[in-house]
Amino acid sequence: MKHILYLLLVLPALLFSQQKVSGSILELQNNKEVPLPFANVFWLNSQVGTVTDIDGNFSIEFSAQYSKLVVSYVGYTTDTITVTNPNSRTIRHLLMI
Repeated sequence: MKHILYLLLVLPALLFSQQKVSGSILELQNNKEVPLPFANVFWLNSQVGTVTDIDGNFSIEFSAQYSKLVVSYVGYTTDTITVTNPNSRTIRHLLMI
């Protein structure tokens, strides 16, 4: 019984402790922001990453050991974004090479 009570108290804390960083990767075309689909987004010096959806949106799990997101896309400069607040939405423009 003690183990079940312990799981009921600890499990919700574990589930809600995982935070996600979400945002949009956009391109500036003719002074208009256009979504950049299928851009690579990953934590610097890690194997954890994701790809933006058709609307340029992404979501990736936040980890305290990583603080810089790398955004790359073929034909564009690679950009590094420092994440200071995992709850904030990150919107970034990539420039053509």
